[in-house]
Amino acid sequence: MNARVDTQWNEHRRRSHWALWWFLLGLPATIPAILLVGMLLPVNAWFALFGPLVAWAGMWLWLMLRLTRFRCPRCGEFVLRAPRLGFFIQT
Repeated sequence: MNARVDTQWNEHRRRSHWALWWFLLGLPATIPAILLVGMLLPVNAWFALFGPLVAWAGMWLWLMLRLTRFRCPRCGEFVLRAPRLGFFIQT
């Protein structure tokens, strides 16, 4: 049982590293993507700006959902709680 718990905590660590590196490196990497989309494709400037940003934000949301939905292998509670989204929306 202890090996299974260690494996699950390693999975949590891997997920948190993915989220951290995607945030730190993914957002600055969207700037060249914005420039490339704007130069290579005959698209509107708004699409060239928001297309890569929406792709980055979608991946960030998916990574955060995977990270916050991780349950403790021992007690079954969520390890991370999703942040409160203001006064009216509470998770």
